[in-house]
Amino acid sequence: MRLIFVGITPNEHLLETLRSNGIEFSCDKSLPQGAADAIVYHPTETGAQKELSRLRQRFPDTWCALIFRSEWFQNTPLLQACRDFHADAMWSLPIWEIQLGLTLKKFLEQIAQQKHSIEIEKGYEKLREEYEEISAKATQLITQFEKDVALASNIQRSLLPQKTPKIPGVRIVTKYKPASGFGGDYYDIFEFGDKKRYGFLIADSKTHGMAAALLTVLIKIRLEEMKDLFPDSKSFVQHLNTEIQQVHKKEMNSLSVFYGILDRTSLTFQYTSAGSLTPLLWRLGEATPLSTSPNPALGEANDFSFKESFITLKPADLLLLHSDGLEAVLGSQSTKTTLSSILSGADPIPDPQEVQNEILGRVDKFVETSPLKDDVTLIQMLVEGNTLYVASESK
Repeated sequence: MRLIFVGITPNEHLLETLRSNGIEFSCDKSLPQGAADAIVYHPTETGAQKELSRLRQRFPDTWCALIFRSEWFQNTPLLQACRDFHADAMWSLPIWEIQLGLTLKKFLEQIAQQKHSIEIEKGYEKLREEYEEISAKATQLITQFEKDVALASNIQRSLLPQKTPKIPGVRIVTKYKPASGFGGDYYDIFEFGDKKRYGFLIADSKTHGMAAALLTVLIKIRLEEMKDLFPDSKSFVQHLNTEIQQVHKKEMNSLSVFYGILDRTSLTFQYTSAGSLTPLLWRLGEATPLSTSPNPALGEANDFSFKESFITLKPADLLLLHSDGLEAVLGSQSTKTTLSSILSGADPIPDPQEVQNEILGRVDKFVETSPLKDDVTLIQMLVEGNTLYVASESK
């Protein structure tokens, strides 16, 4: 800021105030030639009207204060010239320095406030730039993560059975309904090398995400490599539990698994349930949970000796294997009730596809008001009425 005094010199105290606040100033006897931000003008008595006219012409937009002797206010032509001049301030000679000091104080406060506002705005602008940069990076990460999720999800789903094996005398219907993102369920149905035994497996992870996807890959690999190496269901489940405990425990949560082996020649079904999965058996017009031994979920106990169970299936038996996602929709008690209500009016030998459609219809109705929080996996195995089997004692 440049302040020019014309025709008057302030006292030393005011000059020191100007210096301490960084205000440039000069004292001239006549109108200045250079630019000025503010002018304090004390006109001479004679010819003041002409001087004011020249001042305004030369500095039309500059802030100007006029200083007069008190007796000059009786001069009508001079007062008219002052009104025509449109001065920003008019001070009398005895107290003008006080009035200028107060004006400067207010002005400096405004400048300080403006500087503070500018600094705040700069700070906000910096924060905005940082936020935009972080937001852009986050968007990139989210986009990449979504691509990774889609890829991993597609890989995981590609590992699910592409077709159901044909078993003479047994009809199988399956359905996998994922909740979102990575699935927490995995199932498989496969034929053993002896061409007479078939494995049925459902795995249900407590969480979704990469760990669940890795479990899917782990189980798939182990089934492909070792399905013919384990003569019974419990030995494979026990081996899988050891694998999770030793290698993957820190990265993965516990896993509920139901694994059964059907011998089509005798219709014996040996199975091991680790965790919470309990299939339902529809026989003679009644839905009954399969009797299972109390085995912990995989990953919860080390060196545990898993126990298996046995049942001999009969013609017209319908076995419903399902993950916990179905119970999350229907309720643990309602799953049995729902199956009973669906089959109560069915033919003596129910159609598993129609039963599945009815169950999925209730799942879809649930999804209309609440998102599916857990995957739903269904495997239905019907022993057809004309199936011959060799009676086998329960073990």
